[in-house]
Amino acid sequence: MDTIARKQSNTFRPGRWVYGLVLAASQSLCLGAWTPTGGGDHEGQSWTPAPGQTISGHHFNIAKFDAHAGLGSLHVKGYDGSAGSGFLRINAHVIHMGTTLFASGAGYWGGGGGGGGGGADQNLPPNGVPGVGGDGGTAGG
Repeated sequence: MDTIARKQSNTFRPGRWVYGLVLAASQSLCLGAWTPTGGGDHEGQSWTPAPGQTISGHHFNIAKFDAHAGLGSLHVKGYDGSAGSGFLRINAHVIHMGTTLFASGAGYWGGGGGGGGGGADQNLPPNGVPGVGGDGGTAGG
């Protein structure tokens, strides 16, 4: 009885094998595609952005990221709801940053600020001047 059970447990199951092969193939096809504003796997190649280029997303597996002074400034693509917009993450073996990277206002949208407090009239300071209201809430917080 044990011999039969072992043989059945080692039975080839083509459905699982084919699914694993399709999954591995689809992952390898997706890994090679990268764009300057979407990020992706650079497959160990070096990357020098074009002069004045807008870049964003998560860029990884880069041998050398070379943003030398001759490029002028680089800009991070502002968040617009598309994948990779609103942030920049570079994972490289060597990073040479000899230019300016502008990312002001490129991040995710914030939420509305809070209304603040109403002040503290019952606890007047010694000079009799009412206190100021509380601080507003932090955007997106």
